[in-house]
Amino acid sequence: MPEPMTSLPTDSPEILYSVERRRFPRVPVPNVVVGLELPEDADATGGVVPEDPSGFTWVGSAIDISMDGLSLALPDDIPLGSEVLLTFKLDADTTLVRVPSMVVRRKPGFGLGAVLFLGWSTTDLQALQAYIDRR
Repeated sequence: MPEPMTSLPTDSPEILYSVERRRFPRVPVPNVVVGLELPEDADATGGVVPEDPSGFTWVGSAIDISMDGLSLALPDDIPLGSEVLLTFKLDADTTLVRVPSMVVRRKPGFGLGAVLFLGWSTTDLQALQAYIDRR
């Protein structure tokens, strides 16, 4: 099973995205809703403070997913290189909670972007692989 690319330097998200870009096939996930949180220390570093009672900083739609990352609708105020935590339910059997990720692509003005998954647990990796294999 492939491991996430955690050994690459994270100071250049553009490089991370170009390396990750097509390592794995992407599966469309048009009906998946994603909750995004900034890490707990985001407030101290000037990050966005969650206002939604659900605890998420932002909620939006996913576009497609691979073993390395997720394309999604993304607000313009989340900077490139931001570390985020994602929560989403792919189907009745596959819910992933607080997945560590990094914003590696943004299209300001269009509300689109992509994240690279970082530091997944083996259980989450296996669940994602099983979901993708079923597609």
